[in-house]
Amino acid sequence: MGSGRRPRPRRIRPAGVPGLRHPVRPRARRAGRARALGPHEPDARGRHRACRGRRPRGRRAHDAPAAPGRGGRPRHRRPGRAARRPARRDPGRGGRGERRRIADAADRSRTRRRHRDRRGRTGRGRLAPTGGCHRPAVAAPARAHECERISRGDARAAALRGRTGHRDTAPDRRRPPRDASRGHRRRVRHGGDPVTGRIADPGLWRAGQDRIEWARAHMPVTTALAARLTRDGTVAGVRIGVSDVLEPKTATIALALAEAGADVTVTSAGRNTDDAVAAALDHAGIPTYARADADNAADRANALALLDHRPHVIVDDGASTIRLAHLERPGVVAEMRGATEQTTSGVRPLRRMQAEGALRIPVVAANDARSKSLFDNMHGTGQSVVFAVADVSGRSFRGATVAVVGFGRVGTGIAQHAAALGARVVVTETDPVAALQAVFAGFEVRTLAEAVRFADIVISATGIRHTIDVAHLDALRSGAVVAVGGGVGQEIALDAARAAGAVEIARTGPVSVLRMPSGAKVHVLDDGNCLNVSAAEGNPVEIMDLSFGVQLASVAHVLATGDLAPGVHELPRAADDEVAAIALASFGGTLDTPSAAQQAFLAAWNPEDGEE
Repeated sequence: MGSGRRPRPRRIRPAGVPGLRHPVRPRARRAGRARALGPHEPDARGRHRACRGRRPRGRRAHDAPAAPGRGGRPRHRRPGRAARRPARRDPGRGGRGERRRIADAADRSRTRRRHRDRRGRTGRGRLAPTGGCHRPAVAAPARAHECERISRGDARAAALRGRTGHRDTAPDRRRPPRDASRGHRRRVRHGGDPVTGRIADPGLWRAGQDRIEWARAHMPVTTALAARLTRDGTVAGVRIGVSDVLEPKTATIALALAEAGADVTVTSAGRNTDDAVAAALDHAGIPTYARADADNAADRANALALLDHRPHVIVDDGASTIRLAHLERPGVVAEMRGATEQTTSGVRPLRRMQAEGALRIPVVAANDARSKSLFDNMHGTGQSVVFAVADVSGRSFRGATVAVVGFGRVGTGIAQHAAALGARVVVTETDPVAALQAVFAGFEVRTLAEAVRFADIVISATGIRHTIDVAHLDALRSGAVVAVGGGVGQEIALDAARAAGAVEIARTGPVSVLRMPSGAKVHVLDDGNCLNVSAAEGNPVEIMDLSFGVQLASVAHVLATGDLAPGVHELPRAADDEVAAIALASFGGTLDTPSAAQQAFLAAWNPEDGEE
């Protein structure tokens, strides 16, 4: 023991850890280490957190003395016996640990230099004594290479050095926002006219675009038919006005027509408008006249603004814009090539106009195509209306008595979905054949005056004004819910009810509570508007894909058939079948074909031997 050397500690391999050379020891906390300082607390040298950095062991001539308890030590040992004594073996020093410590010191040195470069120097590598940590008290003149950087536009980097004035004056070097959509190119209307429109908030475009892109990814029929229009040049240069509910799925048809080369303009009633979707269409270069806060007068002005673009074709929903054009813009009607209409409530007045000789353009009744009415009306609207009533009213259909007014395709879908949710369904009808269909479908059939006396929920699906009149509202039980799943204004006679003494006593979102003269408190959903689109998300995307496929096929038929007379026309069966075939393939289905013998039988009219 005369040499003063202590015995080397024996290294023990920890049990259960094969291949580990050194024992696992927890790292001891360095003696004297102070607690963590906050962002605005200076350390012993007066530095704030942004200027602090861990320095390697030892100090340089220009460094301040190490703070007590910080672990600093002189670089060179003082001569003496301790210096001649061999150093004790320490697992933290020498060999692998020493190399690790040197590497950490180098990393800290580089970090310190980066901080120093950001703050600037005043000479010999010392920070300027500014009383703060980030900026020199006196700005040093910019050197030649920094002037060159400023001349290249890198003013923000110079501002960080404190040499070009306030930081807020530096340009924003963040990446500019992505364009409206990689497929939705910003366009200028033919002839160089600027894009116009009236929307609520252009800044909402990105949220609307994301939802449109999602809907478009699930609409293979619309995508396939739009690609054909683009390839054939059917709509190139054609001015098309789209008057429809404005939500992500319906915006897809406007974008598809625009990308096929058409000049597209869009309008929508305020109650049916999604402002984010309107902003996305506007950002994509499509003039859009639609605001969610628009009243009836603003809706009319927006529709007239669309007509002032003098469209050749109108894609309509409810025939409101087609009728407005005949009444207010007869000069526009004279230049039109036709229109399409996709609702039952819209085709009905157009047939009346045709009967009276007032319809001056050909209109394809897209609503009457089998690929539309059998799916959109029954499955799409039927499902979305029932779900919207349950969601908005907060009522369960389980055990409730639901009166469905009208047993057309929409009413049939509503009745079926309500029954599937456990409701007792009562149907009211004025058509004896439709009423008999309801009986064979397993539903009760009563008059509306009788059904409202015990109904918990009443849903109108007729598309006719004053279907639910004042007497019906007054006969409802207190707490009953009334909604519309069809489509026209005043289908619930709310104006007449107010004139008769009904008073709104409460409103929660889209739910209005009316106290009727009888004292009953009736819950009217969304002021009697078409609930599934005015207070919900509309029909499922797969259903709307079929509907818009029919609309695109109808537009192509109008433009390709130059001899269509004014009046209401059906979509040709071949075009209707093609839409259904594309949709079937997208669902993974395969279509069978008739054999030659079957085709011969279908083509013959005279009986063959053995047929009878």
